[in-house]
Amino acid sequence: MTQVYTNSDTFTGGAWANSKTVGGMVLISTQTVTSVANLDFTNLVSTYSCYYMVITQCGPATSGSNLRFLVSQDNGATWLTSGYQNGIDSYSYNSATGSNTAGTTFLPLSSAMSANTYVGSFYIYNIGLGSGICLGGQGIWSNGAPPVTGFYLGQGPTGVNALRLIYSAGNIAQATVSLYGVAA
Repeated sequence: MTQVYTNSDTFTGGAWANSKTVGGMVLISTQTVTSVANLDFTNLVSTYSCYYMVITQCGPATSGSNLRFLVSQDNGATWLTSGYQNGIDSYSYNSATGSNTAGTTFLPLSSAMSANTYVGSFYIYNIGLGSGICLGGQGIWSNGAPPVTGFYLGQGPTGVNALRLIYSAGNIAQATVSLYGVAA
């Protein structure tokens, strides 16, 4: 059993506890890649009530592409290109108006990007369950200057056991991505 440090209050400090009993996050995997077509997390199960993904660096090799999220029901043998319901609202830091990108063939994580880096985090829940995968979070990226921030919410197919990050065109130039399981 994995142990996590919990901080119950500022006066008594924290204590070590089993992650399953405190609802802590357990690091499943961190991947650092360069010049790859996609980044996959496979063999996911419904052991965790949800997953939390942190993207600390993810840049496209092709300027103008957007970061996308796909799911698989057969552990990555094939990736689904239908059954998604999603949207991303994005805002430039100096603009009072935003834009919305929605689709049914993937979950968008950004609008068109320049070659700069994307950072973001989101929760993924209902992995492997019959009610369909759900995703919510936010990211920051650049499509030139100034930076753009986006808030996304999506729902996808049922029975998911693998996740993929991929750009709409070209490779992932570089990326560091961590996936955590969140215990119930």
